[in-house]
Amino acid sequence: MSLYNDERPQTFKQVVGQRTVIKQMRRKIMENRFPNTALLTGPRGTGKTTCARIIAKALNCENLSEEGEPCCQCASCLAIASETSPTVVEMDSATHNGVEDVRALVEKASFIPAGKKKVFILDEVHMFSSQAW
Repeated sequence: MSLYNDERPQTFKQVVGQRTVIKQMRRKIMENRFPNTALLTGPRGTGKTTCARIIAKALNCENLSEEGEPCCQCASCLAIASETSPTVVEMDSATHNGVEDVRALVEKASFIPAGKKKVFILDEVHMFSSQAW
């Protein structure tokens, strides 16, 4: 695992510089009204993937705090943090940008999640080939 993954924030409280976005995401999670799709955009290094992983934890956490923070201790949070959770599928679209990669992703979508919500994180989705779109 690389340094940026070791030091990546694990909760919304640890995220720096995205106060308004974090507040909105927490509120939606606490109200159980998080949308089916969220598009996180912005320049490189602003925390898009980090926030997506924290959202995935919060949506599947067994002991969500009253502030909408994942506990980072339950089985679901630990599985998501170690990237072994069947409920969270993360794909680096820069290297997996072909039709077969998208077909495999669609196949994974058909399985019922083991947790509360199935979350797909498509990092660098703008890199999909035109056929993959």
